[in-house]
Amino acid sequence: MSYKITSLVRKKNLSFYKDEGVSYIAKTNGRYLSVYDGSTFKDIYIQGVNIGLGLPNYFPEETGIAYDQYYDWFNKIAEMNANSIRVYTIQSPEFYKAFYNYNKNNKHKPIYLFQGTWYNEDRWLETQNAFDLELLSNLYQDTRDLIDIIHGNSILPKLPGRASGIYSFDISPWCIGWILGVESSKQFVNTTNICNPDKTHYKGEYISANNIQPFEVFWAMTADYTVSYEMTNYKTQRPISFSNWLTADVMRHPSETMEDEDTVTLDIQRLTQEDAFKCGFFASYHVYPYYPNFMWTQKNYIEHKNDDGKIDPYEAYLQDLKSVHFDNIPLLVAEFGIPSSRGITHQNPITGYNQGKVDEKTQGHMLVEMAKSIKANNYTGCLIFSWQDEWFKRTWNTMDNTNETRRAYWDDVQTNEQNFGILDFVSYTDDHKIMILDGKTDDWTSNDKFTETRNIKMSVKKDAAYIYILLEANTMVDLTKDRVLISFDVTPKSGSHIYTSHDGKDIFNFSEAVDFVLELNGRNDTEIFTHEYYDKFVYSYYQYEEVKIKGLKPATSRKSSVFNSIKLLNEIELLLPDRNETINTLYDITGKLLFGSTDKASPDYSTISDFYLTPSIAEIRIAYGLLNFRDPSSLAIEDDFYALDKNVDLEIDSIKIGLTEGNNTIFKTFSWDKWDTVAYQERLKDSYSILQGYFAEEENSNHSYKKIIILSILMIIILLLLFLLFFFSKEKILLKKIYNLKAKQDKKTKKQKNSPNLL
Repeated sequence: MSYKITSLVRKKNLSFYKDEGVSYIAKTNGRYLSVYDGSTFKDIYIQGVNIGLGLPNYFPEETGIAYDQYYDWFNKIAEMNANSIRVYTIQSPEFYKAFYNYNKNNKHKPIYLFQGTWYNEDRWLETQNAFDLELLSNLYQDTRDLIDIIHGNSILPKLPGRASGIYSFDISPWCIGWILGVESSKQFVNTTNICNPDKTHYKGEYISANNIQPFEVFWAMTADYTVSYEMTNYKTQRPISFSNWLTADVMRHPSETMEDEDTVTLDIQRLTQEDAFKCGFFASYHVYPYYPNFMWTQKNYIEHKNDDGKIDPYEAYLQDLKSVHFDNIPLLVAEFGIPSSRGITHQNPITGYNQGKVDEKTQGHMLVEMAKSIKANNYTGCLIFSWQDEWFKRTWNTMDNTNETRRAYWDDVQTNEQNFGILDFVSYTDDHKIMILDGKTDDWTSNDKFTETRNIKMSVKKDAAYIYILLEANTMVDLTKDRVLISFDVTPKSGSHIYTSHDGKDIFNFSEAVDFVLELNGRNDTEIFTHEYYDKFVYSYYQYEEVKIKGLKPATSRKSSVFNSIKLLNEIELLLPDRNETINTLYDITGKLLFGSTDKASPDYSTISDFYLTPSIAEIRIAYGLLNFRDPSSLAIEDDFYALDKNVDLEIDSIKIGLTEGNNTIFKTFSWDKWDTVAYQERLKDSYSILQGYFAEEENSNHSYKKIIILSILMIIILLLLFLLFFFSKEKILLKKIYNLKAKQDKKTKKQKNSPNLL
């Protein structure tokens, strides 16, 4: 239940176009969205970002983002030269208030909104039937609420899982479109179709459906309901789209190995727009370069070259999708993105546009290249996913190894889904420092001193993303050349007292049963290894025949002396159905540490660096996921998954860290207080300035193009006036000559008449 109010802030001074009793601010115009500026409609090219609900310390239903934070974000988005944002569901009152005030104060540079609707996720996943009465009832209620919210006319009571409060700011003049619904899976579409075989037609006042699949009839019904409610209550319309993705495009992808990714098709063009609907449909798709797999396996895609002569399957797909959406409907890439995470989930072996393990500069350049391709292929625009990192997110190759109820309280750099943002949240250490890997000790204090051997001193500290280790060596050790071991006893339930070096040349004996060993071995060969009994990769996949990795066998002894590389699975073995070609299992050696500095001034700068070395200094940061932490905020690690046959938390009091020099290893306990709140600062990623520059170029080129058009029109008018002036001047001279000639003729005739007749 929600309530309407008399809006405190109305649109009295804001112009809507009026058409037969219908008000609207935007409409479709061929392949463009066109926005009314008070006097005329102007086509705009969409360039913007998706904004989620994620914020450190909060889950999305808690809507923790404050008014000032939103207002600052809108300014930064505008300064990036973006003109649009998209949100997926009802936001907090603070969002709409900040959005209103930003646009009120920046009339010369407005930000436009694409508003989304969401489905009741519990009901949706339970029934997989779009026509389920409870799901439809919830959806229609949310739709009514959203329309009232947009018009600044709603009070939402507190309900589990959604925003609430007083919505009194009318942002409807800047909301230029609906993107309804979610990415629809094969199961959702097929179950809906099977359960509702008779629903193939729908006659609405604004949107109809004729002889199409039931799921698309559901689209037509919900779109018509949206327009109807806004018309009945506000006499207003706006363009409509549905959230769609590659999985449900209308093309065939013969190389796709996963049936779920190329079975169903959904097409907004199959819906019928009635005359009463003035604003029109636009198509919107989420288009990423690494998934589904046909993005890097389909033959005509991976053979396609762009204008620079580079293999470009992303552009090939864009052209393929565009070919089935004619220029009479706008086509928007509503999501595309590259995460700047340490961990990687999907690879694109053809281009390297991977889902993770990408530094921020590369992230920016990849986003720009994709945005250029989108524009060059006559799309309506593009929205980057996403504006900010979101710690609460999960992904398939790490989700079983983290505690889902605690994800918002730490930064899991191994999970790509948390790191799509252009805005980063950087946590502080306990002494309120932001750590930089640079081979300097100015962000370390005497309180961080941990242990020492004869020639090396070790310091340790942590933040919400990493455990940091500083090694300081005297002149007897060269840390760029000499091998140093750092070992970790994490779980009390397994581990080895013996470790054989990775090259097999040395054997080390430890007083503690260790679970992980870091071999510091120069720039290119530094790696963390895991005890085989505590190897979550092997445990997760040894039972699956599809994961064909040689020697993938379960551990049998808690005291084994075998250590493995730490891996993240990216793709199982693929047999391409169109050409009987096999692609081997893809995985990343995620325990291999990347040399580099996080100091922007360094020639070795990279935001995904793990360690930096000088002869006397080593600075290392270790992601919690590499040490099998499920939730560092509660000191929770992986329990004995072999014994329990599941992944669950084991809360501990501390870990032990050992420093080895020669054959001597000294262990010491490292612990921290549990936390429920993370102190952090916001930081614009390197990708921000790269995108800012590109969007500025596009904005300037658009303005230049418009200036050229205006100047061309003026030149044509001037030439036309000159021609007319010349024409009329010539005509005037000609008329004068004719007049003079006629006058002479008349005079001559008169003279002849007055002459005497001599005959």
